[in-house]
Amino acid sequence: MDRIKALDVEAYDWLMSKRHQEWSKSHFYEHSKCDVLLNKWCEAFNGTNMLLEAKEKPILSCLEHIRKYFMRRWQLQLSHAGMWHGELGDRVHKILERNKLQPGWCHPISNGFSKFQITHGMGGKYVVDLAHKSCSCRAWDISGIPCPHAVAAIYHEMGDPMDYVHHYYKKEAMLKAYSYEHIPLSDQNEWAKTRLMPIKAPLTRRQPGRPKRLRKREPIEPARNPNKLKRYNVKIFCKKCKQEGHNSRTFERSKHLTIKRTPKKSCRRILQKGHATSSTTN
Repeated sequence: MDRIKALDVEAYDWLMSKRHQEWSKSHFYEHSKCDVLLNKWCEAFNGTNMLLEAKEKPILSCLEHIRKYFMRRWQLQLSHAGMWHGELGDRVHKILERNKLQPGWCHPISNGFSKFQITHGMGGKYVVDLAHKSCSCRAWDISGIPCPHAVAAIYHEMGDPMDYVHHYYKKEAMLKAYSYEHIPLSDQNEWAKTRLMPIKAPLTRRQPGRPKRLRKREPIEPARNPNKLKRYNVKIFCKKCKQEGHNSRTFERSKHLTIKRTPKKSCRRILQKGHATSSTTN
């Protein structure tokens, strides 16, 4: 924080005015087992082509479109979890394998029970408790995946680090999360009739201009296509005539462009100017 304060005092004051649990991983809660500051799941969902198509439909058709999308996604996630070769998914398995390569720098010392003092070769000491699945670096506590210090202690006890991964990441939890059934719906004509007044759409006024389909992106967000160059201060040349200011698509129209002429002066101004010239000469 001292380095941030030295770089920008306003940024330091803004961060200190917020709750530390909202932006600092060192203060994250441990029950969620997630070390991601912003997962962008909502933004990714709002930016899908499915939702863009659903927004253009009436309310019932929009909700039905979203419901069918979730039904298909539910089935795909359930079948994907069933094809796991082990107890962990690909992403968690890669993180665990990466942590297994780092315990060579860690030297564990046991206290005879379940706690270890880990001395890192690059400097630093940490306390690992295998019984409570905790490490003083808090990486294991927050994410639920054993950190390199915990892996060194587990190897000292001849254990398997996969057994110490939180059950949230296990195959059983994944199958349980997607075990709920989505009930299919019949056609709208077969729904039960009621005596209530039908709900009508509210009166809306069409706004000027073309309606926007894509959401507004934040200034710090990356471009949708990073390989596409922006057309700011870019000179356009025509492939046919090699001239600047138009392209080959608008070449035919550019040939018929007329040169702007200065407007003719009125006769009254010409007479006044001539009269003033003659009077000066006399």
